[in-house]
Amino acid sequence: MRTRPGKIVLQGLLIWGGWTLYALFTASQNYLSRAYQYRVAWGAAFLYALADSYTWALLTPLIFLFAGWLVVRRDNWWWTIPALIAGSFAFALVHLEIFVRLLPFIGYRIVPNMMQNLFRARLHSNLLTCWVLFGVRHGIEYYRRYRSREVAASRLEAQLAQAQLEVLKMQLQPHFLFNTMHAISALLHRDPEAADRMIARLSDFLRLTLDSAGVQEVTLKREMEYLDKYLEIEQVRFGERLEIRRSVAADTLDLLLPNLMLQPLVENAVRHGIGPRAAGGRIEVTARR
Repeated sequence: MRTRPGKIVLQGLLIWGGWTLYALFTASQNYLSRAYQYRVAWGAAFLYALADSYTWALLTPLIFLFAGWLVVRRDNWWWTIPALIAGSFAFALVHLEIFVRLLPFIGYRIVPNMMQNLFRARLHSNLLTCWVLFGVRHGIEYYRRYRSREVAASRLEAQLAQAQLEVLKMQLQPHFLFNTMHAISALLHRDPEAADRMIARLSDFLRLTLDSAGVQEVTLKREMEYLDKYLEIEQVRFGERLEIRRSVAADTLDLLLPNLMLQPLVENAVRHGIGPRAAGGRIEVTARR
């Protein structure tokens, strides 16, 4: 993924701004800590701190890039941590080399053994600074991955909610529902009591459908209750044309199965096996271990 130029400029400004603030902090600390011993020029202290901080500013993008390649995870810590430690020594030495070469430009004179003296005096602080930068880069990466997981989880939740709505829509609008409404309409004037029973059974069927929305598994007993409500409605529609036989062993009623697995199978059998036949037919439901 390409980084926009504006984002690169903003990141650069943040790096340079942060290290400038760090230079002001360290310069004021050095100035105040040494003021009681001898007079220290603020300008010299500030230039020395700027040279140190801006050297780190130049190295920060490379350090971030290096740490980004070696993000510590549970499966790679055994080699990424030693690699980061080795890299921190390399960056600490590079910083010292650049820093020493900048000192003449701010009025300091290079003396023999200066590199060795600075190495002994600043190695530990340079390593600590490098490890802090590694930590910042890892924090940014972990936060980015956390946000990515949050976004992915939000999308999955939205997809799950949409899928649940689609399933509920399919449950509330099966093919038999329209036939049931037509049957109720036909029975209202011819057989009001039968129409009333059909409405009550349809109401129970819809209530069970809503109660089971989003449930992954149910007991066979619960599934049979749902199926019975459906078959009672179809029994009113087809009358003697539909024969129903059940053979469900008692020791299977508490077993789990996918929710709404039986009703679509039976509905398909009624629609394509019973409906087209003038003589009707028989639906058998059997459950055993």
